[in-house]
Amino acid sequence: MFKRTLYCSNCNREVQDGEEIYAKVKAPKNTIMVEIKAYLKRK
Repeated sequence: MFKRTLYCSNCNREVQDGEEIYAKVKAPKNTIMVEIKAYLKRK
């Protein structure tokens, strides 16, 4: 999905394939939020 290498912002270590990460993002508009909640419930 990403064309560049991802690095941890805390320790500057390269993120490996399949590794669980946490991302801080802005909340989307209401309509999309419902779709995100449905997606998370399916996981």
